[in-house]
Amino acid sequence: MTVGVRAAGFNRTQVSFGPDDATILLEPVTPKGLYLSFYGIGSRVLRGNALALADKGTVNALVIDVKGDLGKIPTRPPWRWPTRSARGPPRP
Repeated sequence: MTVGVRAAGFNRTQVSFGPDDATILLEPVTPKGLYLSFYGIGSRVLRGNALALADKGTVNALVIDVKGDLGKIPTRPPWRWPTRSARGPPRP
């Protein structure tokens, strides 16, 4: 019988498991993450290199910070931001 096994912090695996088998050994995951800052995601060169690494399977986690420290985003969105609310400022 083939059994699929998953556990947090370990690689998923499929093993042949019989009545005499009592132990399944799992390999721990070695995390390899990449962080792209506000400026990194705005740069075509840095963004392209990071996505190429992700496509190759070199990294298994990619964190993208799309807002800078001041809440700005590095690209113009495809929609128009509202300039002001029709009802005025929000109420506390």
